[in-house]
Amino acid sequence: MLTREKVLGLLSSHHAKSNLTEPLESKLLLGDTDLTLGELLNASIRFPQLGDLFLSCCETALGNSELTDDIFTLSAAFLSAGASNVISSLWAVNDLATTILSYFYHRNRAEGIPSADALWQAQMELKELTVAKAEESLDDAEAVLDEFEEGSREYEEKEKIADNCQKVFDLVEKAEELLGGEKPFNHPYYWAGFVCQGEG
Repeated sequence: MLTREKVLGLLSSHHAKSNLTEPLESKLLLGDTDLTLGELLNASIRFPQLGDLFLSCCETALGNSELTDDIFTLSAAFLSAGASNVISSLWAVNDLATTILSYFYHRNRAEGIPSADALWQAQMELKELTVAKAEESLDDAEAVLDEFEEGSREYEEKEKIADNCQKVFDLVEKAEELLGGEKPFNHPYYWAGFVCQGEG
């Protein structure tokens, strides 16, 4: 008997566009093709093994309740197709902020935190993030490396964490330069547009 492993998490990072007057024409823009909400609702497209889906793109939870009682959104289509949880956005999102938010969310989920709580904690961490906090996290991650033998599995796992902390630090430095302010992502625009739907 053939069994399929459950996909615990999937990050979908690309462009999307909601169509509020013709919701079934809302679409994910995937390289050289598009995938519409109507196609996602097709019974032949199913994702029963998918746990978390993080739609790291614009307007994937945006819909129009005036057209129908059920709001047709790209996130709702993935839930209908079998995903357990979908993280999606209500508006056009900032790439820098979303990259960091996604990292915080997936780190939280890896620690066993439920989806809705993992998203909320990630949003609050992004909101309060400063270069100093990012540097402190990087220093802590690099200090942990000294506790393990280089080349060991544990060392490689901790090295990945340190690499991610370095990337977050670099992104926050860039954001401070581009956006200004000690907390460049403090405004709700950068973090409040993401919602968690599903089992939570």
